[in-house]
Parts: sequence; structure tokens; C-alpha cells
Amino acid sequence: MKPMLRLAALMLALCACGAHAAAVDAPFLWKVQGPKATHYLMGSVHLLPASAYPLPAALDAAYAQTRGLVLETDPVALEAPQLQAQMLQSGLSKAGLGKEIDAALYTRVRERAQKNELPPSVCDRFKAWLCGLTLTLVEFQRSGMDPALGLDLHFHQRALTDGRAVSWLETPESQLAVFAGMDAAMSAQFLASSLDDLAEPGWRPEAMVEMWRDNDTAKLGGLIDDTREEFPDTYARLLGDRNRAWVDALVEKLNGATPQLVVVGAGHLVGKGSVLELLKARGFEPQTVAAGP
Repeated sequence: MKPMLRLAALMLALCACGAHAAAVDAPFLWKVQGPKATHYLMGSVHLLPASAYPLPAALDAAYAQTRGLVLETDPVALEAPQLQAQMLQSGLSKAGLGKEIDAALYTRVRERAQKNELPPSVCDRFKAWLCGLTLTLVEFQRSGMDPALGLDLHFHQRALTDGRAVSWLETPESQLAVFAGMDAAMSAQFLASSLDDLAEPGWRPEAMVEMWRDNDTAKLGGLIDDTREEFPDTYARLLGDRNRAWVDALVEKLNGATPQLVVVGAGHLVGKGSVLELLKARGFEPQTVAAGP
């Protein structure tokens, strides 16, 4: 199975929850001892169903033992109507999707839309990357996953209630540019790989949910490494370049005296070139939290 949708899904959903309790106490959670304080790194899931709560106790404990929260970006600004309109505008195609991709791929888009009980023309005004994200998001939402229940928003809301300092690693505009800046070839490749995985026999969003719930960092890391080898430019755009761009700011936080909880997409924390690997190269030693902090 081509792994690119798994990477896209991990960008969107990063990827957790299900109808039963967590299989491990501390999924995708690491402790980092800095020179002045103890910090935690948490792999985020950006969409969750209500059944995912309450969270595993170790995740709540990591929040309780820290005083600052670091997120990928400002989630309030990301959801602002102006930025949402900017995202839609950047994803609209002047010529129309049918003119941007080949006829066979366009036919697959229409067939997938009909299978999801959407109008066949749902993507006609979109660029390929926005069509791929739209069809992927529909699959996750049909499975009961809600972006309003994601880990990043959950801890952001708690931090605001508690009056906790919140910072982020990139602007909402730069996060939008990750997709909006794709050239036509990469955008079409992204869409094609999304459709490949959606059509794979037995594929279901819940499979990735189980990966998170079981703390299967090796499996997720393997999927990301596969993407890195098969689609190096896309990997660099979605994960690799961003990981490197974040490291200086993270090192500054981890060297500080305020204990930080860093919540980023789980795909940023595993595989070659991950944030964890880059932090190790800078002298830190992240430790898996196996049974709570």
C-alpha cells in the first residue's frame, strides 16, 4: 500500500481513538530532561471521536506536570474565517480540476465522491491537493472523528482555562502554505495516492487509530520512512523541512526553566529525520513514557 495518504491522514487526523479504552497507558508520549526542567513531547491526534475521552491518564499527568504548552500553530487563528477563506481561495483552480489532472484520475475522483454519497462534481473547482484533503477528511468524519475533539485543541482549551502560557512553532499561514505551495505535479501525486489508499481493500481510518492506541511507534515510523523513500519531495514538504525548522525553537524551550508540554503531530516524532532524532543530535535524550510520567 502506498503510504502517502497515511501521511496526509496523520497530518489531518494523526490518528487516534476508537470505541474502547487505550491499550497502553501513555501512547506517543516521551519525557525529556532539560538542564533546568523536565518536559514532555506528545504525539498529537488532530481528529478524535467523543469515545476517545477520557484520555489515558499519563497524557493528563504530563499536562499537570508542566507549565507551558507548545503547539504546531495557533489553533484559534487557524480556524479564523479569514484564514479559512484564504485556504479555500488558495485551493481553487482557475481552470477546474478536470483540466489540471489526467482523465483517468479525474474519473477516479468522481467515482470516489459518489461512493461517499457526495456530488460527483464536489472537487470540480478545487486544485488536486484540496480535493485529496477533502475526500480524506470526509472518510475520517464518516467514521465519527471530529477536529473539535483533537488533542491539540483539547490541551489548548485547557491551557486557556488555566491561564497557561501557549506558544507555537509555525504561523497558521506557513502551515497553510505546506499544501497551498505544492506544484501541479506534487498536488496530482498527492491526490492519486490519497485515492489509492481510500480504495485499498480493508482500508479504514480506525486502523490508524489502533496504531496510536497501541503506541505502535515502529509501524508509524515505518510508514513515514516508506513515504520518505518513495516520495522524498512530498515527505520533505509535509514533515522533514518542518521538523528541521522547529528544532531551534524547541531546543530553546527545552533549555528553559519552565516545564513544557510539546504537542505536535505524531508523524513528526517517529521515523528518520523526526523531531526526536533531531533533538538527540542536539544532546537531548527523549525517553519513552511506558506507564505514566
